[in-house]
Formats: sequence, C-alpha cells, structure tokens
Amino acid sequence: MSLPQPTDQKRHTLITDALKPFENDSRFDKLFEICDCLFEMALNEDQLLHDDADNPVEHHTTVLAHMMEIAKTELDKGRFNWGQVKQAAAIAILHDICPVRKITEDMIKSALPEQKDKLRKERESSVPLHMSNGANMAREKLLALNQKLNELIFDDEEIDSICDIILIHDNPKIKVKIPTENPMAVMLREADRLWMATLMGVRADLERKHICPDNLEKQLEQVKKNIKRFEEERKLYSEKDGPFCDGRFFFRNPTAKKIFSRWYDYWKERGLSE
Repeated sequence: MSLPQPTDQKRHTLITDALKPFENDSRFDKLFEICDCLFEMALNEDQLLHDDADNPVEHHTTVLAHMMEIAKTELDKGRFNWGQVKQAAAIAILHDICPVRKITEDMIKSALPEQKDKLRKERESSVPLHMSNGANMAREKLLALNQKLNELIFDDEEIDSICDIILIHDNPKIKVKIPTENPMAVMLREADRLWMATLMGVRADLERKHICPDNLEKQLEQVKKNIKRFEEERKLYSEKDGPFCDGRFFFRNPTAKKIFSRWYDYWKERGLSE
C-alpha cells in the first residue's frame, strides 16, 4: 500500500518553506514553478513516496531547504550563478527518485548470523542501483520539464551535471569518496545527510524501527548514533580531500556545517550528552 500523496496545498507550502532563502529574489516565482513541476511529475508516479523509500515527502523538501540555504550563500559570495541555483534545486528534488529498501548497519548488526551476509550483499547491490537508475529517471524528468514549461530550463550540459551528481550521491555508503573538486556533489551529500540531524529525520529513523518517535530518550539515542555515522564518514577522507570545517565531521561546506551546528545545539538543549 502506497503512502498518501500530499495535497497540492501541502506540497506548495513545503516547497515555499524550502525556498525561503530566495523569497525576496525577483526570480523566486520561476524557481518555485520549476520545483513544483518536478515534484508533481515525480509524485504522480509515486516515485518519491514508494513503500520502500523509508522517508516521508518532507525528506525531499528538507534536503531542498538545505541546498537552497547553501546555494544562497554561494550565490551571495559570487561562487554560484543563477543556473547553478536551479541545478541545486533539481538535484535535491530528484536525488532519491529511484527508492530502494534501506538496509542500515543496525539492521545488519541485529540480524541472525545467517542473514548478515545476505543483507550486506543486498545493500552493496542496491546502492549502485538506486543511484544509476535514479540518474536515468532524473534525466527523463528534466527533459519532460523542458517540454512541460515549453522552455529550456536545463540544457544538455546542465542535465548531464545534475545526473552525474545523482549517479554518485550515495557513494560513501559503499566506501567511495565524494570528490572535493565537485562542490555541487559535496553540497548534496551534506544536505542529504543533514536530514539525519533534524527532528523529522530522527523521528523517521525511529518509526522505521517501530519505536515511538515521540520518546525523547529514544530520540537522543538515535541522534548519538547518527552523529557517530557522521564521524565514521569522515574516516573515508584524508586531509588532502579537504579543507574540512573541523577535525571531527565530514563537512566541507561551511553553510552545511552551520546547519548541523543549529541542530546539534537543539539536541544539546534537550539533553544530548556525548
């Protein structure tokens, strides 16, 4: 049974909130139109709300919000142009367009001994499939977007760039680095992983385990686990892969680290101790 699709009003509200960094920009309406069309095309085919996606629709709008906050900073500093802002939005919306069953380390650790290898193999094969099929599906959506809006929103080079990033966005799950020389790919990885630090992301993790998501003690336990995963991901990299924002986490984009710090403070105020 598929999860219920959001109403147009809910979708519009989520997108408007995600695009808040650009609310005073004269190009906001066009950015909203692009995002809304991409979401609508994907949601209508149930690709962002598939049973196996393990994430609510808010995952995608939260990643979009993170990407837009980062992109606004990059634009203000002159490191981005408007075309890259649009690309960042499309990447955020479409990065998980091909959902697969989420195999977590906790699932593997708690499995019976005879099931552990099977789960590891499923995870190893599902992650590349998620990325490669997702890149192909994203290309179809981007081409359809140009047709639907009857204008060249993304040219061939931009579509290639977007799909190339979706093709590698979960590489760290299979112990492959996200290259520093591709700052948009770094942005997506960090914006995506930041979901794990948010209240909604933590609640989704607990619900996946059939644990009451309102239990503060369980929330704090899950946050600790998720922070540990941030530390473990950093171990994939050497100092030459930086510069990193600090010596503990994998963040290379300062705005992404700033978002994480806000959530870290949120959890500390609620009793997080490490």
